[in-house]
Amino acid sequence: SQGGIGLSTAAGVNNSVLRNRIHSNGGLGIDLGPFDGVTANDAFDSDTGPNNLRNFPLVLDADAGDGGTLVSGSYSGSSNQVYRLEFYADPSPDPSGHGEGRTFLGSLTVFQPSGTETITFEHLFPVEANPGSAVSGTATDQTGNTSEFGDGATVT
Repeated sequence: SQGGIGLSTAAGVNNSVLRNRIHSNGGLGIDLGPFDGVTANDAFDSDTGPNNLRNFPLVLDADAGDGGTLVSGSYSGSSNQVYRLEFYADPSPDPSGHGEGRTFLGSLTVFQPSGTETITFEHLFPVEANPGSAVSGTATDQTGNTSEFGDGATVT
């Protein structure tokens, strides 16, 4: 919807949001909580709440060219867990500065080792994002808890 958020998970867990087109909202694309805005990431992602308040990935750089988009960044999740990180491009972030999901770039599976607070990633996706668009991502854990869209990077 253009005036509000795209999707809200006010309660419950294991709510997966995968490969969806969520964009053109006046608020967040995905909001974990009862319309409370961006839920900040926390170390080792050990809190509870809607979708266990899953942390979102941080996209630090996005470069497009030659038919693809190179995305790099970091993720902080719970130890000894596998995560599906999905990345999207949108002409602009939502009003909070966090991304939305107009164009699906692809997904990446990562493992968070024991005792490691943050992992880094770099992956070339076969979809070329438009220069100037915003690239952001979501994280989904092994039991299906999907995060909000993260703040992202502008495609160069």
